[in-house]
Amino acid sequence: MSGFEIRFPTTDVALSARELVERMEAPYLINHSIRAYLFGSVLAQQEGLAPGDDYDDELLFLGSVLHDVGLTDEGNGNQRFEVDGADLAVRFLREQSVSEERTQVVWDAIALHTSAGIANRKQPEVAFAQRGTHVDVTGTGAHRLPSGFADEVHAQFPRLKDSVAQFGGSCGECQV
Repeated sequence: MSGFEIRFPTTDVALSARELVERMEAPYLINHSIRAYLFGSVLAQQEGLAPGDDYDDELLFLGSVLHDVGLTDEGNGNQRFEVDGADLAVRFLREQSVSEERTQVVWDAIALHTSAGIANRKQPEVAFAQRGTHVDVTGTGAHRLPSGFADEVHAQFPRLKDSVAQFGGSCGECQV
């Protein structure tokens, strides 16, 4: 191992969000969401952005870890999975007493995580949630990660064999 420090926000809402996805999502999807956060946060730092100063790491984590809840039985509704997931996340965040302003950023991050041309024009938390997800799913932009970082992330949060079956039919390039 190369010794990268892999950390997550430890606020009450961040811990509750992780518990929520661990209850709702299959292990391969949990790992994907965590990798998306880790890749997004490192990409932000590679571009010279500092958590706490230039972006809110908790919001990036929430947008990343919750971004696929619309693919679950509980999150699946009658809209695009991104919007269903964003709506479920808003309900969850309101229950956690998260402000409307912060909730809106998370909604945007989830709803736009498949929309690079839009997400990159929004707040850094939205843009880097999308970029981290994109790196994990397609591998595009992985060259911007520090050498060895992706290997270490994959060692701790591996792709699982059922992920290919789940995503293969809907995304020919998916790496999840």
